[in-house]
Amino acid sequence: MNNKILNLTIAIGQVIRSFLIFIFIIVIFIALLHLVNSEALPFLRYENGSFNLSGQGSPMDEIGFKLDGWFLIWTFFKMSSTILCSLLIVTQILKIIRSIKSLETFKQNNINAFRKIAMIFLVIFGLNIFDVTQSSEQLQMTFQLSLEHLLAAAACYILSEVFKEGNKLMEDNQLTI
Repeated sequence: MNNKILNLTIAIGQVIRSFLIFIFIIVIFIALLHLVNSEALPFLRYENGSFNLSGQGSPMDEIGFKLDGWFLIWTFFKMSSTILCSLLIVTQILKIIRSIKSLETFKQNNINAFRKIAMIFLVIFGLNIFDVTQSSEQLQMTFQLSLEHLLAAAACYILSEVFKEGNKLMEDNQLTI
């Protein structure tokens, strides 16, 4: 089927997937470089839950502080895991869109893809339940429930059941012909 909207969606999805792969590689590279030699990136600072790159001419103390130890490992692990989960979600969505484009909408592959997406959203939910931030004076741990990830997982499970029913109807229709 030659659907312009599906073609555009596939193109946008591939661009997003390429961008996520690039960001994932950068995060892993910076994490490994920083773990091997913490002085290799003197311009990388952390403040209020985000990383900052210091510019020339600004004092380092005003921009944040350097991370060390387990908190640095946890921060990079959480960041890279979230990017990887997003990459997996986009990949599964692209598989679903390609199958719809090839008129194989209600197949078992799409049912499994929606279930995988739901599981990935649950993993992201699990990663984001506890948030740890560090300032130069203290370490703060917060508990938060990001309901958008739970709702997305529920929507994907519902869509998998809709596609499962569509698969049953399609098989029944093929048997009656």
